[in-house]
Amino acid sequence: MSVEQGTIEVVDAPEAHRYEAHRGPELLGFLDYRNRGDGRLVLVHTEVDPAYEGQGVGSALARHALEDARARRLSVVPRCPFVLAYLRRHKEYADLVVPAAPACSHLEMIREVAPSATGCEDCLRIGGTWVHLRLCRTCGHVGCCDSSPNRHASAHARETEHPIVRSIEPGESWSWCYVDELLLEQP
Repeated sequence: MSVEQGTIEVVDAPEAHRYEAHRGPELLGFLDYRNRGDGRLVLVHTEVDPAYEGQGVGSALARHALEDARARRLSVVPRCPFVLAYLRRHKEYADLVVPAAPACSHLEMIREVAPSATGCEDCLRIGGTWVHLRLCRTCGHVGCCDSSPNRHASAHARETEHPIVRSIEPGESWSWCYVDELLLEQP
């Protein structure tokens, strides 16, 4: 696969729990995963550098992750919207997918909340930076995503036991349950 006259190389970066797409030393994108140790590989989130969107980087990541799961005889739990869309177009991987996704057991913790800040409140306090923002569905805390250096949204979920966040990025309407590792389309 070519991206601006270069070849995409996808590698597993197990210490970061993700597959990474590179062209030489340049990181083009990544696909976060959780290897639960029970024979299931949870594909959590795909992110491609905006400069390389639409050039096959996400597809290369999804294909590599699925082929790696097949080679390692793992079942796949697709939680990432991009991977779910890829699987709809590539039926040859249907045998890898865990059939029925369990329901989130924490929906009763969702409240009507207002965002606590216009950015990651913890990063704003310490002068940090973030990639994407997440809103706690229980208390309204705004934290940065796990692709950000400080991962404040997931830290908040662990510290407070508030399990569900919603993306507050423009054009995104999904929520995520950290405990059940489930993508929630519209709750």
